[in-house]
Amino acid sequence: MRYGFKALLMNKFDTLNGTCSMLVPSGPTYLNISLANQVCATVGAQLGQNFVDGNLITELSYDYYHSNLWRDFSVVCAFFVGFLIILFTVTEFNTPSAFDTTVTLLKQGTCTAEAVDEATTITTLPLITPFL
Repeated sequence: MRYGFKALLMNKFDTLNGTCSMLVPSGPTYLNISLANQVCATVGAQLGQNFVDGNLITELSYDYYHSNLWRDFSVVCAFFVGFLIILFTVTEFNTPSAFDTTVTLLKQGTCTAEAVDEATTITTLPLITPFL
């Protein structure tokens, strides 16, 4: 699951440039400060930019790198193929249990004749024919 999560996260954040909702310093006394002297209050922010690169966020926050995307995807595919091989092998050699028939054994005297008749009675529904 880790490799799949990493691959999905890196794929999503690769092209993401998140705009900053709050620049530091900000407030009523800092109205005339240029963007070159402000920074976003988010991990991966760089001085003078009002956005944050998605790759920097994942690299600094989670230590995930975009260069590992295809490796992580390949690991997920290898796990899938490996589990399929295990499934096919186990089902191939476990076929005798598929042919066993279930037989209900009743202890003599525990089931009345009426209960047996009710259990074996098949109710039929009236046949509904479509209009022609």
